[in-house]
Amino acid sequence: MKKLLFLLLFFNHVFCISPDHGNANAMSENPKILGYNYFPEELSPYVSASEFKQLTDHTFFCTHPRSGTNLTLEISCYLTRRPHYWNRENSSFWQKVTLHNRCMVDLDYEQFPFFCTHLVHETNQLSRRNQLITTLRNYKEIFFRGSSSFPSQHKMNTYFSYLKLFESWDSENRMMVKYEDLILRPFEVVKEIGDFLQVSEDRVDQLISEYDIFKENILNSYSNSPRTGKSYTRGKSLDFHRQKISPDVLKKVDEVMYRTNPYLFEKYLAHYREVE
Repeated sequence: MKKLLFLLLFFNHVFCISPDHGNANAMSENPKILGYNYFPEELSPYVSASEFKQLTDHTFFCTHPRSGTNLTLEISCYLTRRPHYWNRENSSFWQKVTLHNRCMVDLDYEQFPFFCTHLVHETNQLSRRNQLITTLRNYKEIFFRGSSSFPSQHKMNTYFSYLKLFESWDSENRMMVKYEDLILRPFEVVKEIGDFLQVSEDRVDQLISEYDIFKENILNSYSNSPRTGKSYTRGKSLDFHRQKISPDVLKKVDEVMYRTNPYLFEKYLAHYREVE
């Protein structure tokens, strides 16, 4: 009996195929990612950015921090049951996400994952045949979050870099989710995300029916995940940060943002101008 067990273990070790843990190029022989479980658990450089350039038909989230990223991502995970990866650091590698599942449903770890990042440069190298989802929030709410200083030109340029990326994407493969819509008309946004990701109406209706509980669960998870920071407003205010800033300063920010990129400002941001 012991000999039989030994032989079984031996053949299992010899013939079972597993991912190459030590080789960052282990995926190069695979034209597509095989699913979330393709990658090993322990931290290592799973997939280099150069290999991501070969991918098509995947979904990437590239968003400005504090613009509704987590809620948009978790809505997408709920609707599709797909897990996700994060590339949070300025790194040439993408790593498996280690955060707990926050969307209240069992995920299918054999599906293609979502890929989420705040890094525009890495995302800009991808094929436009992939799907891109980005989020948009009033730039003044972002600039004055935890700060009363006038935003630097670098911050303004960074904000516009996400819009430039979105503009460069094939129109049929891109989606923009506005933070204000997430707060004021969440059910419509859920339906729009469902349409973009081609999920069933039953899934959409299911999320809508328990959306308040779902959203509260996401908000409560911030305290458990230090890397995601915290929500100051818990989705209950659209002007929480800029209301602390004088109207003259806010108007000056509008002026400088317009001068930085008049075309993108008028196309995407004009409705954020301060009302006279």
